[in-house]
Amino acid sequence: MPQQSPASTQSVSILATQNFGLSAAQAKKVQGWLAEYWEYNDSIDGLLGTNSWKAFQRCLKTYYGYTGAIDGDAGSGTRTAFKAFADSR
Repeated sequence: MPQQSPASTQSVSILATQNFGLSAAQAKKVQGWLAEYWEYNDSIDGLLGTNSWKAFQRCLKTYYGYTGAIDGDAGSGTRTAFKAFADSR
C-alpha cells in the first residue's frame, strides 16, 4: 500500500469572532477606541476577533482585574473582566 502524504504542512489557526451582541457598527466603534488607546492595529471591520480581544485584554488587565494571558481568547477570565467593564459604564 503506498504511503500517503499529508494534505498540508502549513500550521492551522482558528480565527473566531465574538461580538457579544454588538452590531457591526458598534463593534467598529469599539475597534476605533481600541486603536486609539490600546494598541489595536488591525482592520476596523466590525468583527471582534483575536487582535481586537488582545487589545481589549490590555485594557481589562490594566483596569478591570483581568489576570490571564493577552492571547485574544474571549474565555471565562476575559468575560468576567468584560462584565466588570460593562457594569462600570
